[in-house]
Amino acid sequence: MKLINIIKYKLVRSIEKNPTINLLIYNNIRFFKFLLPHEKDFLGMKLVCKNIKNEIFLDIGANLGISTMGFRQMGFVNKIYIFEPNYEIYKKYLIPLKKKNSNIYLKNYALGDKNQVKSFFVPYFKNNPIHYFGSFDKKYIVSSIKMTFPKLFNQIIIKKKKLKSGNLITQILILNPILSKLMLKDMTMW
Repeated sequence: MKLINIIKYKLVRSIEKNPTINLLIYNNIRFFKFLLPHEKDFLGMKLVCKNIKNEIFLDIGANLGISTMGFRQMGFVNKIYIFEPNYEIYKKYLIPLKKKNSNIYLKNYALGDKNQVKSFFVPYFKNNPIHYFGSFDKKYIVSSIKMTFPKLFNQIIIKKKKLKSGNLITQILILNPILSKLMLKDMTMW
């Protein structure tokens, strides 16, 4: 099993070097579940987390829900509370994920240290969003792209999205962490 995991992680790292292949596979990860979990750190979760239906995982900044799918692939049955601020991703990937998993709860917003509205940035390569680098911090995106795709940096465009109620969310409501803790205690809000 250890050799299979090593091969899997090396395959994933090589896939991540090409944005076109990476996006193709990540956007269709439900068909490539054999690649999950996609990070070695997940195996450590088995050592420190209890696999109990009433225990909770938080998937904050869930993106496509790959971490949540990785937990399920490893056999975890825990409740998972998913927070994803990008409505495009939330609607296209997370709502269908929720429909297939009754023990998953979704919220379409980000968590932070105060209530505020912020701009959200998403890099694009050949008109395809590199959504896993979406961030409130444009400098983070630039440094991540330079490190991950140095030869393609000049071909990547970073777009600042605008808030359109009920449409593509691109400016994000950040919730106070105290409110977040209360929400997790009061499951009726879900």
